[in-house]
Amino acid sequence: MKSDDYFEFIEQLKKAEDPPQIIIANLADAEKIDSIHSLYLEQLKKHHTQVDDIHLNGGDTDASTLHAEFATIPMFDEIRLLWVRHGSAIFDKINANKVIKEYFVRDFNNIPESTNMLLQLDGKKLPKAFENLTKKAWILQEKPLKEKDLPSFIKSRVRQMGFEIEEGAVQLLSERYSFNTERLNDALNRLFTYCLSEKQIYQKDIDDICFDTHGNAVFTILDLLAEKKITELLKILPEQRFSDFGMLVSLISKLFIESMRSLRLKKCNMGVKEVHERMGLNTKHTFIIRKNEDRMLKVNSNYSARSYRKIYPALIELDKRMKENSTEEMHTTILTMFIASLETL
Repeated sequence: MKSDDYFEFIEQLKKAEDPPQIIIANLADAEKIDSIHSLYLEQLKKHHTQVDDIHLNGGDTDASTLHAEFATIPMFDEIRLLWVRHGSAIFDKINANKVIKEYFVRDFNNIPESTNMLLQLDGKKLPKAFENLTKKAWILQEKPLKEKDLPSFIKSRVRQMGFEIEEGAVQLLSERYSFNTERLNDALNRLFTYCLSEKQIYQKDIDDICFDTHGNAVFTILDLLAEKKITELLKILPEQRFSDFGMLVSLISKLFIESMRSLRLKKCNMGVKEVHERMGLNTKHTFIIRKNEDRMLKVNSNYSARSYRKIYPALIELDKRMKENSTEEMHTTILTMFIASLETL
C-alpha cells in the first residue's frame, strides 16, 4: 500500500487484518513516526504473543549492526520489530560502499519472516539499489504542505475528526501557519481538544488556544521588512529566539524574490491573478491571494528596482554565511547585519 496522507495511512494500518512486514515512512515529523511505531507494535501484538521491539538510530548505527538485527532469526517463538529511526543516514553510508551495498541488496531479498521493520527516511527517498524493500512494504510518502493547499487541508482534517469550522477560522489558521506548515497539525490537535464539547471551531478559539509566539515573530519580521521599518525591526530582533534560522532566511528570500518577479510580470501588463498563477501562488482562496499581494505591494513600494540588484546577491551571501556558522548568536548577528544594510537601499 502507498499513501501520501498520514491520517489515511494510520486508518489503513488500524484496519489491517495482517500487518505488513515492512513500513517505510518517508517523513521527518518525530511525533508522527512515534505514532506509527506505537500503532504498528500494537497491531503486531494482536497476532503474536511476544514482540521484541528493537530501536536503532541511523545516525550512530553501523552497517554490521543493522544487518545482524534484521537477518538474525530469534531462538524462541517470537518476532522482532526493528525500528530504524533516521534511517536515511545509515542507508547513505551503506550505499557509499560498493561491497557492503551488494550484500545488503542480496540479503534484503531474504528477510526472515520473524523480522518486521519500520524505516524512517527523514523525507528522503530510499537509494535506488534498495528498491526491492519497497515490494514488501507499506509506504508513506508524505508530501509537504504548500501555502495554497492549507485551507483545503484544514477543512479535510476537521471533517475527518467530525468537527465543523467557520470560514474565518480557516482563514486565520492558513495565515498564521503559512510560515511553517509543520506546526499546523499541532494547532489543530489543540483545537480538537479545546472544542471537544461543541465539535465546532470558531475564530475566537484560535486566539484563545493557538498563541504561537514564534510564528507571530516571523510574521512581524516579514511585515516590518516589507514596510522597510528597519530601525523598528533592529530593536526587536535581538529579543527573538528561533529554532530554525534557515527557515526564517528562506522566508525572507522568498519575500524579496517573489516581489521582484511580481514587479517584472506586472510591467508586462499581467493582472494580479495571472501573476500569481505564473508564480505558482494562485489558489481559489482569495484571502491567500490578498495577503500575498498586499505584502508584495509593500515591498515594491518601499524598495526600488535598483535596490533589488543589490538585494539579490546579498540574499545569496546571507544564505551562505548562515550555513557556514552554526551558533544562534552568530545567526542573529549575521541576520542583523543583512537587515541593517537594507536601510541604505
